[in-house]
Amino acid sequence: MKKLTVIIALILFPSALLAQAENMSEVVTAVQGVDQVDSAKFNEYRDLDTGFYLYSLRYRGYEADSARFLELRGNQVGRDDQHIAVEAGKYGSWGVTAEWNSLVHRLTNDAFSPYSFSGKNRLVVPEVVGILTTTADGRKYLNPDAAVNDQKIASFLSRNLHELPELGTQRQRGTLVLQYAPAASIEARLSLTQETKEGEKISYGPIGDRPPRTLGVEIPEPIDTTSRELHFEAAWAARRVDVQFEFSAPTFENDIDTFVWQNMYAGPDSDGAADYNNDVILAGAVGTNDIFRRAVSTFGQRALFPDNNATNAMLTVGFGGPMSGRGTVTAALGRMEQDQDLLPYSYSSLTKDWNSVAKLPRLSAGAEINTTLVDAQYDFKPAARFNVRPYFRSYKLDDDTPEARWQYVTQDAASPTGGVSYKNKRVNLRYGFERRSFGIETTWAPARTANFGLVLQRESVDRDHREAQTDENMLRATASLRPLSWLNLRARYTFGDRNSSEYDWRSAASSYWYDPAEVNDHDNPRFTFYNHPDLRRFDVSDRRRRDFDLSASLTPAPALGFSISWATRDDDYDSDVRPVRPMAGTGFESEDAQTLGRQLGLLARSSGVLSFDANWAPGDRYTLTAFASIEAVDTDQRGMGFNEDRKMENQALYVGQAGQAFIDPANIWDTKGEDRTRTLGIGGSFAVIPERLDVFADYAYSRGTTDLHYSGFGADAPLTTAYYAFRTPETAEHTQHTANVRFEYRVSERIAVGLRYLYEEFDTTDWMQGPIGGWAETVGSDYFLRDTTRDNRWGNRFVRMAGYLAPSYSTNVASLTVRYIW
Repeated sequence: MKKLTVIIALILFPSALLAQAENMSEVVTAVQGVDQVDSAKFNEYRDLDTGFYLYSLRYRGYEADSARFLELRGNQVGRDDQHIAVEAGKYGSWGVTAEWNSLVHRLTNDAFSPYSFSGKNRLVVPEVVGILTTTADGRKYLNPDAAVNDQKIASFLSRNLHELPELGTQRQRGTLVLQYAPAASIEARLSLTQETKEGEKISYGPIGDRPPRTLGVEIPEPIDTTSRELHFEAAWAARRVDVQFEFSAPTFENDIDTFVWQNMYAGPDSDGAADYNNDVILAGAVGTNDIFRRAVSTFGQRALFPDNNATNAMLTVGFGGPMSGRGTVTAALGRMEQDQDLLPYSYSSLTKDWNSVAKLPRLSAGAEINTTLVDAQYDFKPAARFNVRPYFRSYKLDDDTPEARWQYVTQDAASPTGGVSYKNKRVNLRYGFERRSFGIETTWAPARTANFGLVLQRESVDRDHREAQTDENMLRATASLRPLSWLNLRARYTFGDRNSSEYDWRSAASSYWYDPAEVNDHDNPRFTFYNHPDLRRFDVSDRRRRDFDLSASLTPAPALGFSISWATRDDDYDSDVRPVRPMAGTGFESEDAQTLGRQLGLLARSSGVLSFDANWAPGDRYTLTAFASIEAVDTDQRGMGFNEDRKMENQALYVGQAGQAFIDPANIWDTKGEDRTRTLGIGGSFAVIPERLDVFADYAYSRGTTDLHYSGFGADAPLTTAYYAFRTPETAEHTQHTANVRFEYRVSERIAVGLRYLYEEFDTTDWMQGPIGGWAETVGSDYFLRDTTRDNRWGNRFVRMAGYLAPSYSTNVASLTVRYIW
């Protein structure tokens, strides 16, 4: 009843405001029936459910004498994806716009979990698994009999799994815009926006030490945020000069700043007296959470997105100049701040005061970023049909967050004796940058049917605490031709050559603050290396880019039109990678070890799109459209497997031993990715009875495939050994068919009745959404995945919700609409 009242009000309210207006309005109501669909993918970003609703609403009123107007627009009113807008004002003087948008994103309606929310931010289970953590002889390792713990988990899930409500988010966005123009040369605009977002997303709850000793589980993460923004702009224009000022102040508030989830594997915190030096448990004092010399927390905890705010002010001045020139200069200052209270390193009381904020170097984030923008350009005509535009742009981001020395407890686990790994002693670095670009653009139009352009540009980026600085030269050439009255051709070619400075593979060392004496194993990221020295990060490596776009539009007859386009991009990241001796001068055994000098990381990426469109309207009664496209993306990546715990030792001893030496060519692997998407469709309309009965129909088909081709390190190893075994996976693919048929019959000049039928089918096969082959297997249910091919450590086990975004479906939707025009 409430929804019906809102609909009636939306229909009647506008007419009362402009009773003498020249109106042109319509309202369309609908009754809809939908097959039950057991897949969130069908309604991922929309709301097609059974029921009555206001399909669309259009009202426009205008008074010629006063120049006042009122416009009301609405779609899907009363649904989760509704849009409503009201606009009123006086042309050339003032205006008010109020807009409301509902935006839905459904993730899954097929998830199960042993967890339940206790409050808004806390997940709990009714009991714990009670994993066995010691062997018969009392040694501090998880029970080597995999079946014992696996069966306990499977039994736990069979007792406690329950269906979760539909997971996803709902956003509500409201906007109010006020416009005022007191004179022809002055205009001001103020907008206020507020958006709320509520729901859940699919997340993960790791507890414990680093992999493979992590106790992992898939869980829903709560979302309850509010974003607000004030935006003001004012402009003044004179004959030779104009000025525009803009100011914005966005804020973000998170009603859930901390997320807590219970450890489903182990029981309450216990100090459990233990001899951690000898890995033995003292008789009668077993602590269920004291595993792997780590006190594993009963609860996991992490901070969610923090409250923050920003301000930005921008001033633009435009002016006229010689040679029919026009120049603009823009300057902007921005500031972003976040000072959320910090959480302690750990939740657990077993970690010797790591659960106290007293261990932190400061109690709040104190994060601050300042930005500066300067942009200048001048467009002038040195000769007839010839334009020149030189330009310059500089953008600088300064991270003014105070740096500090931190040490964190990995995933709420630490030694009960109070220590943490030396590799967990880190500094928060200020990752600022400055981007500068300058160039010149020229255009030449020798005739009305031809236009040519050329752009030369240089861009430099200086980065703080990154591996390299970059400079890029770019050339872009464009052409637009109309050789025949019915043929238009456009082409664009871009070449970019980016060169990085000498690559500093040691740059990550500045993020550590431990001393050499603290190193107690054969991994030392600060004084050796963090990433392999031959690795090149693609955003700061050398790159050669080639873009080519070509399009043609043809109208060989007034009723017939075609367009075809082809676009390609090729990025080559080949860099000058030479062998280095990363251990030289360190005094370690591997001082003379020399890398292979073969670039690791992303080597190349290419993409291409070929598309075709056609339109045919031979008469007033017929229309026909068709389209087709093929999109391809190819990537080439190279990596290397090696044992970090061995890199300080004599590497010559480990060449030929799988995955041991960082200098062994046998440890190189390559992965080539191929993504293909093919779409086609056809549609048309037919006036069965002119001005009385119309038929509309369309059909669309889409198929996408993803292939990964793996070769090199581990590709030949049998899965039964598994430690270094990898395989080329099966093709992941999806196919979608969508067919629409709509009839509309005009009963009278004001009333039309419509009937619509929609059929949609989606089919997907994705190896990433389930266990495959012998690499992973289900135990007890599909909700517990394990890999027993390497060993029995807990990092090889994972409890999931078994709900994912895109299960296959097919459905039918039928709706009856009534359109009323007044």
